[in-house]
Amino acid sequence: MTTVRPVQTPRFVVSAVLFALTVAAIAACVGSAQDHMASFSSHPDALGDCTASNWLSKAPNLKNCQLQGAALQNADLSNADLSGANLQDANLSKANLWRANLSNATLVGSNLSNADLTHANLLAATLENANLRYARLSGANLNRTNLSGADLSGTDMFYAELSDTNMQRVVYGKTICPDGRRTSNIGAPCTALK
Repeated sequence: MTTVRPVQTPRFVVSAVLFALTVAAIAACVGSAQDHMASFSSHPDALGDCTASNWLSKAPNLKNCQLQGAALQNADLSNADLSGANLQDANLSKANLWRANLSNATLVGSNLSNADLTHANLLAATLENANLRYARLSGANLNRTNLSGADLSGTDMFYAELSDTNMQRVVYGKTICPDGRRTSNIGAPCTALK
């Protein structure tokens, strides 16, 4: 009579099979998570979309926020990313926007009086008819910005960059120009001082 002995599988084979099953399970989970994130990020309320009612919970990433008419006076938004944000008719008076990114932002009719925009990035932003009285824009990037009709009375623009900036109908008065000179009380534009 022959005795049948159970076949013993070497340990390295068992380890290799367990490793392969673990890798397959992880790959399935990662794929599922990526599918879930893709559907989540395409949802209109997902990943950074914000409004005037929930902006504080999203700060400092306020990219593309819809903040029209928001009351943001005295807000500390230093270093915030407000690129592409809609801040039309918002009240940002006395706000701290030091080094904030406002590139491509819409600030039509906004109140930025006495705001600190030192070294802020306003590249291609729209500040048409904005109130910038006594704002600090020293060292700010205002290249390709629309400032038409804005009130720059008393504004400090020392070392601000103004290449291809629309400055039609801008109101000046004791404005500190990028070259450090001050406009007169009667509102001579910075370009007239050259």
